[in-house]
Amino acid sequence: MTPWFNSVSLRELNSRPNAVVFACLLHGGVFENLMNITNLSAQQLRQAADLQEKIAKLKTELGHLLGGDSGAAAPRKRRKMSAAGRARIAAAQRARWAKHHRAVTSSKATAKPKRKISAAGRKRLSRLAKARWAKARAAGRKRL
Repeated sequence: MTPWFNSVSLRELNSRPNAVVFACLLHGGVFENLMNITNLSAQQLRQAADLQEKIAKLKTELGHLLGGDSGAAAPRKRRKMSAAGRARIAAAQRARWAKHHRAVTSSKATAKPKRKISAAGRKRLSRLAKARWAKARAAGRKRL
């Protein structure tokens, strides 16, 4: 089923601005290539806005009367939390953080100390590395 304004020419719609506004409102309030909005006068725009407001009010009235959703989005209800509930959640989070913090600090305390090498040990390792490289160069290699 096509809306009636699809079969009407743009020239005819321009000559009847109220019909254009009504057609747009019927089609969800969206202008779909019906006419250029800049061609409307200020009075026509005000009239269109008034009609849209009236339709919105009537939709909400109808929704209240029927007790159902009239197509308008119902306001979302926010869940409320008591101060005691929020305090319980905060205390639980603090306890979790303290437990984690204890685990981290205790693992650092029991960690093995970093091993250090003496100057003599470093010197011995240096001599061994130099000997390996000398042997590799003598064999004509550039890598070990």
